[in-house]
Amino acid sequence: MRCKNFSKFFSVILAAVISVTLFTVAFAANSGDCGADVSWSFDEATGELTISGNDAMTDYDKAEDAPWYSFADKISKITVSDGVTSIGRYAFNGFKSLTEISLPDGLKTIGYGAFDSCTSLRSITIPSSVKKLNASPFFNCTALEAITVEDGNKYYSSDNDGVLYNADKTELVQYPCGRKFANFIVPFTVTSINQGAFAGAEKLLNVVISEPTETIDSMAFYGCTALKTVTIPKSVEMIGEKAFSKCDSLAEIYYTGTQEEWNAISLRNDNESISVATFKYETKGPDAVPENIQSEPQQTTTTSPAETESIITREDVVEKREIIPIILIGIAAVILVLIIILIRVIVKKKPDTE
Repeated sequence: MRCKNFSKFFSVILAAVISVTLFTVAFAANSGDCGADVSWSFDEATGELTISGNDAMTDYDKAEDAPWYSFADKISKITVSDGVTSIGRYAFNGFKSLTEISLPDGLKTIGYGAFDSCTSLRSITIPSSVKKLNASPFFNCTALEAITVEDGNKYYSSDNDGVLYNADKTELVQYPCGRKFANFIVPFTVTSINQGAFAGAEKLLNVVISEPTETIDSMAFYGCTALKTVTIPKSVEMIGEKAFSKCDSLAEIYYTGTQEEWNAISLRNDNESISVATFKYETKGPDAVPENIQSEPQQTTTTSPAETESIITREDVVEKREIIPIILIGIAAVILVLIIILIRVIVKKKPDTE
């Protein structure tokens, strides 16, 4: 009887081990590593993604590479705990349900495109410890109404309008494109409007760019579909690629210099909205109207400045990640059946011993 008792005992132990393994696999799908000493976990009941640890997060080549990407549409809150020093490139790109973000003191870097196209996000606070915001961290966040930089930050600042600048306000880093006002005057301190700074600001009707602005970077006003007029000063030397692309309502451009000075500007490719607008030279344009006129947003499809050649849908990723646990369960079940059959064969071949 000993052999039969042993086989039963062994089967029970094996089944327990397989059950624990399968549970671990299922649990691991909602948590894991995202840095040398950084981990993540997602609570489906609350919709909260938590990043914790004592190091920098991993940078991703595209949003689909982030281990939590299959939950992107379910994540409404992100909490980055104390000790995490950077937000990885493309980490939370395209989180359309995200409404709340908590960033820790001690955070130093926010990676390129980290919050790109988080279209439900209305506000964000940048800690005083942040030293570097890579290009387009809030590109196409169409509901974003205010960006606030905590006091004491030596590298970045914000104003009462919720606009993000570098510390001395010579660079306009990001205009909150969900801001409800239809008109904006770029401050006289600004010399550069950064990449994607106004991209997707569908409520803007009129923009006055002030001297001494020299650079309007790539995709600066991309997808500002309601924009009707823009004043460009003669101090501008370069207008980047797609800076005024998809500005379908742009009707008039007021240029403070002569036509010859305009022709000397370095105008990069894909600025088709400029080519069809009416130019008025040597004029400052109309006075800015009071910022109490709101425009109705128009629907547009805004493409990220780092558009990838190969597009993988979230449904593809979800499907693949859901299939993996099913395959593992199937393999484990087959192994368990084979082992039980083997034990029974051995038992039949050996006589019972007392």
